[in-house]
Amino acid sequence: MPSFSVEREYGCNCGPSKSIGSKICKTAENWLKSLFPNEIIEELSFADNFGSRNLTLAELRDFYWTHENLTERYFDDPTINKEDLKQIDRDINRTFPHSSYFYAYESKVKHRGLKTMHDVLTMFVKFDSIEQRCGYVQGMNFIAGEFCYHASAEYSFCMFIKMMQKY
Repeated sequence: MPSFSVEREYGCNCGPSKSIGSKICKTAENWLKSLFPNEIIEELSFADNFGSRNLTLAELRDFYWTHENLTERYFDDPTINKEDLKQIDRDINRTFPHSSYFYAYESKVKHRGLKTMHDVLTMFVKFDSIEQRCGYVQGMNFIAGEFCYHASAEYSFCMFIKMMQKY
């Protein structure tokens, strides 16, 4: 098992990426490069340039950072589809139930990975309420969960959005 000098924000043991380190693993770095082929994958700083339809990695991160503290209050947001939020709550409890990153086996205690996945999917519903694309559908939780296992919440969100736009 590789050793990590800083606390990483994902659950796998692939090893940290060379460009971002504790935010994503080597596998997620490859996913980022394939989803954002014309961009330099590195630690990004916050910028105030969100708004284009063909979103860059920096713009998606900006959207995430702008809205991340609101995820607990989205049920009060009139633009959000409440049925999507209810479906997410039902689905995440059935996602990777035997993974120690998402649950503690014996006690069924929810771990950080489950909260990360919930935040990514909730942010997707907020993003989708603006973009008006497909909405949340059952099964997206497994895609988001896989991203969350290999990357921090903001990078998981960026990859998830890009994948939904691309495919």
